[in-house]
Amino acid sequence: MFKLGPKMLVNQKQIKNGKQIHKLYQNEKIKK
Repeated sequence: MFKLGPKMLVNQKQIKNGKQIHKLYQNEKIKK
């Protein structure tokens, strides 16, 4: 369990960043 902790936190950060990038990408598509 202890080993999974930090990895899961990193994965959550990556998922959050991915969603933000996806939003920015959609906004750019809407602008064009």
